[in-house]
Amino acid sequence: MTFLVCGTEVCGDLRLSRVTREQPIDKEKASMTAPPASQPRHAARALAGSADGRGFRRDIEGLRAVAVGLVLAYHAGLPLISGGFVGVDVFFVISGFLITSLLLREIETTGRVHMASFWARRVRRLLPAATVVLLATVAATWAVGPVTQRTLFAGDIIASATSVVNWRLADRSVDYLAEDVGVSPVQHFWSLAVEEQFYVVWPLLIAVVAAVALKRGRGLRSTSLYALAAILIPSFGWSLLYTSSEPLKAYFVTTTRLWELAVGAIIAVASVHLTRVGQRTRAVLAWVGLILIAIAAFGLEATDPFPGWRAAVPVVGAALVIAAAIGGGSGLAQRVLSWGPLVWIGGLSYSLYLWHWPMLVVLQDWMGFEGRRWGVVIVLASILPAWLSRRFVEDPVRFSRTLRGNASGSLSVGLNLVLASVVAALMVVINPLLGATTSTSPSGPPEDVIGARALGDDPESSVEATPRASYGSVEPNPLVAHEDIPECWSATTASDELNPCAIGDPDGDVAVVVLGDSKIQQYADAFDGVFAELGWSGTVMTKSSCAFSDARSAADGGTRPYTGCEVFNGRVLEWLDENPQDLAITSQRLSLGYLGDDFRERTEEDMVAGLAARWTALQDRGTEIIVVLDNPAPPKDLIMLECTAANPDAMDTCSFDRADAIAWSAAPTQLKAAALVPDVQVVDFHDYICPGESCTPVIGGALVYRQGSHITSTYAQSMHDVLVERLSGAYRVARES
Repeated sequence: MTFLVCGTEVCGDLRLSRVTREQPIDKEKASMTAPPASQPRHAARALAGSADGRGFRRDIEGLRAVAVGLVLAYHAGLPLISGGFVGVDVFFVISGFLITSLLLREIETTGRVHMASFWARRVRRLLPAATVVLLATVAATWAVGPVTQRTLFAGDIIASATSVVNWRLADRSVDYLAEDVGVSPVQHFWSLAVEEQFYVVWPLLIAVVAAVALKRGRGLRSTSLYALAAILIPSFGWSLLYTSSEPLKAYFVTTTRLWELAVGAIIAVASVHLTRVGQRTRAVLAWVGLILIAIAAFGLEATDPFPGWRAAVPVVGAALVIAAAIGGGSGLAQRVLSWGPLVWIGGLSYSLYLWHWPMLVVLQDWMGFEGRRWGVVIVLASILPAWLSRRFVEDPVRFSRTLRGNASGSLSVGLNLVLASVVAALMVVINPLLGATTSTSPSGPPEDVIGARALGDDPESSVEATPRASYGSVEPNPLVAHEDIPECWSATTASDELNPCAIGDPDGDVAVVVLGDSKIQQYADAFDGVFAELGWSGTVMTKSSCAFSDARSAADGGTRPYTGCEVFNGRVLEWLDENPQDLAITSQRLSLGYLGDDFRERTEEDMVAGLAARWTALQDRGTEIIVVLDNPAPPKDLIMLECTAANPDAMDTCSFDRADAIAWSAAPTQLKAAALVPDVQVVDFHDYICPGESCTPVIGGALVYRQGSHITSTYAQSMHDVLVERLSGAYRVARES
């Protein structure tokens, strides 16, 4: 299929085929032969872009090596290269430059863009190696991957094969249900997905720009600059805004990255004019560009919100390095980048990028070869499969005589490679889920799962308090227990908006508001039945990791204030002013906070004071307070779902010490705050969640823990009787005091 630029129209039969990511530079893309003699000599030099007059830009291959080297060093854990992730941004700029150069040259020399041929080249260059890596990752996930996360990672592999994994990762980055999810073995495919999406849109855009330029009698390149500005400016602006508000999502999404590719494209469009730049100026530009990349690589931290304005440092740096050699740059910087070993690594960079990350995840995270030294060893070892992939997979397909002149054949091969990855990943999804069931019904757990009811009136002396090796059938199945959550969970744990969720008896005589974070939200379905029995009308208003406290908290691992929590709690107070409540039930996981201006200085004392102040304010409104103590928390290195799923006949190995579990929870902090506020009632369910000296993973056939330190909704609902007794008793005491 071809786009013809015919007078005032863009002609052709447009049929979109799947596009795969092209490694930011390869020799096929970098080989820009000089245009015909009818074009100016400086244009030929600009498009050839090399100092020696030949088409292959060795300096860009060297820049590729620098970029992939930064990424590999960062992933290996080398301490000095704390911002090595900016190598991806360098790749984006290179891709924007080279793809745009090729498309412009094709239009200027032939008057058309061969869409099918363009996409076929991308398929031959990129899909074979990517498919081999994805299939190898499928095998590793099935063989040694975390049992409870095989399905999740298989979904990541499918999303990688279909070029949308960046959006999937963006959603998961703010998904509270992903608390215990490990690093995806194909997480690095996010940047490939961004470029694959770019390869779909970019040639279409260039063809449309060419048609507009011809129709209006304007130059192709000047018209292209307007089009690129219309992409770059909004994308960069959105990157600034979105990074400041949602940095985790902003890192992955395409819309915050398009401007980086557009910067490279602008260099390609302006290449004709850049040939007139003097040699000394070129030398300065090249070194300034390399220095900017180095500043970003050594100066940025993983915790810095990114991309935003910080991404402009490596992006501008890469653009300057590329621009410096257009039309004949031969300074020292270009000679360094053109050094043979760097050029060789640059040619291998696509395969290196593909292989190093799954090898790190499999060997370090899944098989225990942890530590910086192992990280370096694994990264260096990835050179071997990368070379084998290049030698026996990439090049044979890329230069196949059968496929090179057969666009439809190449696209067909690409489709089949995608299907191979998808089918293989689906096999991982299907097998673990056979027989896996869960119950999240608000009506309660299955009849044959008695859960907490098995403990009777004396939990500590019950046989269920002692961990056992095997429990037979367990509800919910650990493979899907992360989904065993209250019905109104998603509406009340992520948004800064209130999104109140009604539970209990809508005509009840007692108005009850449930406040705090997910540690009180985990009881929502159980409270629904309890409130209905007691004649209470309930409203759940909670937010993830957001304690109902005057003390502020930090987000993103302590890198910035959790402003969303402050906004949310402010709205809760306004709602309470308009909707007086008889009772507030609250709990939380956080034990640290800050009352001053430095969010990095968080203390338990500040959280205690903040809780006491907030509870007192509620009492002043005429609202009674019940504090549900945070439940015992498993050790951070014990992922309960993974342990129980992987050890069905040795579940006693998943137990943990009760005293330590209580100390690790927020219960001690809550008790200190309650001691400062008269008439606050404290309710403790520790004896029904962890009745023995060792906390057992299963009680009465019900799985106790879901993710992190959260209990399953199934188990919470099985606590109905004790919840009714203790909550009603605490409220009665509060009213009488």
